[in-house]
Amino acid sequence: MPFHPFKNLSIKRKLTVINQLTTAIALLVALTAFIVYESLTFRNTLQKELATNAEIIGNNSTAALTFDEQKTAEEILSALRTEKHVVSACIYAKNDRIFATYIRKDAKPEFPRTVPAESQKFINNTLVLTRPIFLENDLIGKVYMKYDLMEMRSRFSRYAVIVLGVILISSLISLAAATRLQRMISKPILHLADTAYTVSLKNDYTIRARKETEDEVGQLIDGFNEMLSQMQDRDQELIKAQENLEKRVQERTKELKQEIFERIRIEHMLRESLKEKEVLLKEIHHRVKNNLQVISSLLYLQSKKIKNQPALEMFVESQNRIRSMALIHEKLYQSDDMVHIDFSEYIHSLIGHLSNSYGDKLVDVKINMLVEDVKLSIDKGIPCALIVNELVVNALKYAFPNERRGEITIRISRDGNRSVVLSVADNGVGIPHTVDLANSETLGLQLVKHLSQQLKGRIDIQNGQGTNFLITFQA
Repeated sequence: MPFHPFKNLSIKRKLTVINQLTTAIALLVALTAFIVYESLTFRNTLQKELATNAEIIGNNSTAALTFDEQKTAEEILSALRTEKHVVSACIYAKNDRIFATYIRKDAKPEFPRTVPAESQKFINNTLVLTRPIFLENDLIGKVYMKYDLMEMRSRFSRYAVIVLGVILISSLISLAAATRLQRMISKPILHLADTAYTVSLKNDYTIRARKETEDEVGQLIDGFNEMLSQMQDRDQELIKAQENLEKRVQERTKELKQEIFERIRIEHMLRESLKEKEVLLKEIHHRVKNNLQVISSLLYLQSKKIKNQPALEMFVESQNRIRSMALIHEKLYQSDDMVHIDFSEYIHSLIGHLSNSYGDKLVDVKINMLVEDVKLSIDKGIPCALIVNELVVNALKYAFPNERRGEITIRISRDGNRSVVLSVADNGVGIPHTVDLANSETLGLQLVKHLSQQLKGRIDIQNGQGTNFLITFQA
């Protein structure tokens, strides 16, 4: 970005500086033109005068050159002593032989060996001029003259002093005139600037600038006042709009407060209702669990009076089924989540209960539990729990006869986003090939089949080195 030294000056100073610069530039141009003209005129005049002197000397020297009177020629040249700016002069005879010379006291005797018949040129602040000497159209010699330009330098020095004086005096006069005349322009502009500052400071659009002239500045003031009028009208409209907006905001705020209070009241009622429902649901699970435990206890007491071993086993199996369902309700009662049950934790608790019923079997059979973190709803959890109970009990009863050692592995994992895979496998003797699950007469396998259908799942049986029941269903 170019640097402007006067950019931050006041308008008064700018007008004064512009006037001074304009005046100075005009004077410099005029005086420069005068000096150039004087220089050219002086040079032309000097050349003519010097040429005239050379011609006079040449005419007076024809006799001396003809009769070889060197002394006479030197006397002719000695007349140049009255010309203090003539540095040296010389008369050349034929063949450029120096015939007579003149040298100013402070000058050195320097003459060229050969010179042209007629020439004139400025060399190193000197004018060197030569003119021929004729006698009846015969060239008998040449006049050489060297003239310094000290007179011109002295004259130009005086001119410089005069120029500086003229510029100084003109600048002072121009400054005085500009100081008074610039007020015609700067005064209304400064008044307009002060008015604009007052308007912005007080934020009062009723203020107006005073118009004093009909020129462009006056038109500028009219435009400024018109702009203030428009801003005043808009300001009033904005004030009205703001008042209306504040009123609407207050009304809307009041409405929102009422809506918020109503929502808070409804949410409070909903939380209270939900809390009551949770308490009620927990109480239901607790009572169901207690009732199932009562039924289990009755079966246990009744089984103590039964001597028939098959009937006793039926009572024990029924008791285990009831315990597996009661355990579901117990977990839900103890959990903060009243909808889902952590099946991993449930399986460990179920196997713990089965250990009490089949402790003698578990001496030779090891149960492995590879259960992922799977949560099931109650409508999925109870059928799934009964299936695990039936399959584990069935494996303990039939897979390891004659105190055979083995393992039962329970796996629960997710297959994809919503599919759950339940696997109960043993490495026992396996199910005979004659057993048909679809038409099985045993209660346990019938329960597994119906419970799988209740889960809307698919059941697969892998019978090889042991038996593996795979049930896949949507969680």
